[in-house]
Amino acid sequence: MGLSIHYNGEFNREASMSAMIEEVKMIAEVYGWKTTVLDTDFVYSEDIDKEEPDMYGLVFTPEGSETVPIVFLSNGKMVSPAVVKLCGLDWEYLYYIAVKTQFAGELVHKVIVHIFKHLQEKGYFSKFEMTDEGQYWETGDEDVLHKQFERYNMLLDSFEFGLKNFPANKKENFDDYIQRMFEMVNKRLIDKENEL
Repeated sequence: MGLSIHYNGEFNREASMSAMIEEVKMIAEVYGWKTTVLDTDFVYSEDIDKEEPDMYGLVFTPEGSETVPIVFLSNGKMVSPAVVKLCGLDWEYLYYIAVKTQFAGELVHKVIVHIFKHLQEKGYFSKFEMTDEGQYWETGDEDVLHKQFERYNMLLDSFEFGLKNFPANKKENFDDYIQRMFEMVNKRLIDKENEL
C-alpha cells in the first residue's frame, strides 16, 4: 500500500543504451541516489535465455523510494530484475513494473516522473506507458500531486489508527474484524476529506 507509479515499455533499437544509462546516472548522482548498471551493450534478440536472461540498463534507488528499474531484456521489453529473479520469465505480469514512491515524498516522485518523460522525449523508448497514482505524469500539476500525496498519507494514517484503536473482538473472525475496521477507517477518511 502506498502511492506508486506503474509503467511498461520497450527500448528503441535505434537508440544508444549506453547513452541512456549515462544520462540517468548523471541525474542520480546529482541527487545522491545509488545506481547499479547492468549490461550496456544492448543486443536485440527474440530468443531469451530462460535460465540466464540478458538484461540491459540500470536501476536507481532514491532515498525512501523503492528501486526504480530502467532495464530491458534482449527482446527490448522493460522488466524489473527483482521480478525476473523471483518469478522467472513466465510470470503473467513480467512486463509491468510498479514502484512505490510514497515515502520518498513529492519532490522525488516528480523527479522520477521527469526522468521518464525525458527518456521518452529523447527517443530511448519505442513504446512507453505510465500510470501515476499521484496523477503527475498525466497532468504535470503539482497541486494535484500534493493532494494525492495527502490522500494516501491520510489513508495510511487512518489504517494505522484503525489497527491501534480497533482491536478484534474475542469471538470475531478475521474477515469480520477487517470489515469492521475498514468501515471505521472509511468513516474517518470521509471526515478528514471533508475537512480539506
